[in-house]
Amino acid sequence: MNGIDAEQLRVHYTDTAGNFDVGYYVGGVATWTPVVSGGTGERRSVTISIPAGATPIEIRRTSGMVYLLGLEALSPSRKGVTFNPCGNSSSLSVNLIQASAGYGILQEMAVDMIVFILGTNDAAIYLSDQEFVANLEAWITGVRARQPGVGIVLVAPPRTGNGPTNRSDLVMFRSALYALSMRRSCEFFSIYDWGSYTEMNGLGMFADGVHPGPVSARLIADRLTTTLDI
Repeated sequence: MNGIDAEQLRVHYTDTAGNFDVGYYVGGVATWTPVVSGGTGERRSVTISIPAGATPIEIRRTSGMVYLLGLEALSPSRKGVTFNPCGNSSSLSVNLIQASAGYGILQEMAVDMIVFILGTNDAAIYLSDQEFVANLEAWITGVRARQPGVGIVLVAPPRTGNGPTNRSDLVMFRSALYALSMRRSCEFFSIYDWGSYTEMNGLGMFADGVHPGPVSARLIADRLTTTLDI
């Protein structure tokens, strides 16, 4: 991993029978921290300090099966907001419920706010807005049970340039998210209302006709921090 500007790296993993090393390079010389698993099946984490100029940062398996859950780049001495991307490609709202066993990681990460952007893939499989909202209702309930007081921002995804995901009735997901945010005391943020696909794509907002590119990712982050005053 290159380009990580942080003081620490925390690796979340499941304690399987496999072992791995977490390390970094400075001037071509590697420093490794071994992680020895005990096969308990528990969720654990390890944190290493990263000196200035360390690159790349690397995780290498040394034996057995290794099950990584995610990474956090941390800078305790700095002021500001840390964004941690979570999720998988092609995710659907129902996957949030299927992953409910992992909600406890929110406590370990001491999450203050979750920015939720989902719906494009649900639209592609013609999920109804009622089913979409029911999945989100279950997710919100589960998250708040594990992390009471966490802020939740429901984001309506943009109109895209990919046929199956650019349904003319995608606005129903936007409306459903707004109604849900009012009912469950969440914040609401709409990329859908920024404009048509043609307008947004002309401004360089999309990486591939569906997913936000660097320009729109930066704009989304800036608008969120400004709107929510964080």
